[in-house]
Amino acid sequence: MNLPRISYAQADPGDATVIDKVRRGVLEHLIRPKEFPRIFHAEYGHPVGYQFSWGQILELPTAVPNPATERYEGLTWSLFTTLPWAALRGHLQSLNRPLSHLLRSLMDDSANGIADYVPPWILCDGGRAFEAVRFITLSTQDSIRARSWLADVFLPNQLFSAIQAYQAELHLALECSFGMWWRLSHACSNDEQ
Repeated sequence: MNLPRISYAQADPGDATVIDKVRRGVLEHLIRPKEFPRIFHAEYGHPVGYQFSWGQILELPTAVPNPATERYEGLTWSLFTTLPWAALRGHLQSLNRPLSHLLRSLMDDSANGIADYVPPWILCDGGRAFEAVRFITLSTQDSIRARSWLADVFLPNQLFSAIQAYQAELHLALECSFGMWWRLSHACSNDEQ
């Protein structure tokens, strides 16, 4: 199975409106993406953030205090892309492999391919199994700069390259975790196409 090529051509024109909401910090309640199993709610509850055509960004206060003030001032943005999972989910279902079980064993550091795009004043973390990446700030000033960077640089210019990097990390994790089974299932699904 070859994972699909991801590009800005897949972005919905409405995503520009959502980018403006990110810039202004206008949050909305989010629902579980259909590509993710029900355990998503167990992991994330009822999140708020931004809904895009390619996935979601959850926004929440950072759980670590600013070392300079010992106050909780920062913000965390968790990026969830559904594009690689949509392609993978059908393949796993055809092989009778539940996505929820797979997620628990994969992606210890999914941020590897995305960290190159992030300025040094934002911590880039792999997050949990569903997350492509977490962007973490500790101070109010860094949160303001990070919000501008997300809206003006990352989302319009670097997002799809970052999703491709995440997809490559996911593919590598599948090969490492499942070895011969994954390679054979790739061969079978490629022969069917």
